[in-house]
Amino acid sequence: MSDNQILNIEDATIFHHFKTILNNVNFQLSIGEFVYIIGETGSGKSSLLRTIYSDIPLKMGKIIVDGQDISKIKRNQLPYLRRKIGIIFQDFQLFQDRNAYENIKFVMTSTGWSDEKKIDNRITQLLEKVGLENKKNSYPFELSGGEQQRLVIARAIVNNPKLIIADEPTGNLDPLVAEKILKLLLDINKSGTSVIMTTHNYNLIRKYRKRILKCENGYLKEATI
Repeated sequence: MSDNQILNIEDATIFHHFKTILNNVNFQLSIGEFVYIIGETGSGKSSLLRTIYSDIPLKMGKIIVDGQDISKIKRNQLPYLRRKIGIIFQDFQLFQDRNAYENIKFVMTSTGWSDEKKIDNRITQLLEKVGLENKKNSYPFELSGGEQQRLVIARAIVNNPKLIIADEPTGNLDPLVAEKILKLLLDINKSGTSVIMTTHNYNLIRKYRKRILKCENGYLKEATI
């Protein structure tokens, strides 16, 4: 793995429910690179992302994230790996009984933050970055879909991750809101954070052109649209 790579996947087999869904996966992601992953529903996009952050075990091949071989990571070391990775889900996975401030704070205290003043300053900074500075006391059910996704992004970048994994982050949003979310991710990417994003939104891909990989017929390959 070269010094300018944040992610290196070699000869990996990706499983879904104990069934092989992607064979012989090989690709590298450079520091500061943005890549789209496309493919039909069920083609392996989400399973690939879940394997990268060790939600699905890697049984064959090698995946190295920021110099760390995930196949050799022990369960109690996973939080340290995931500090390097910001994860953004299509279905948000926010705590409905906690407001925006508390949703972010939970992630911070879970990853080692303890100084209340530093926590407060960081949350204020994050909410401003994603345009939710006036929503810190709002609960997820009081936020629009776009606002909830902005909150998920704020939570994902708490620890200044080197890599963001975004699984269909614009999937349930109307076109204008979806574009705003993508532009927010592109803005984060400009600061040097690498981004992998799965999507079915070809209109956005054509408008904001980046490298494209496609899951198709059990393989991951470079693609153009």
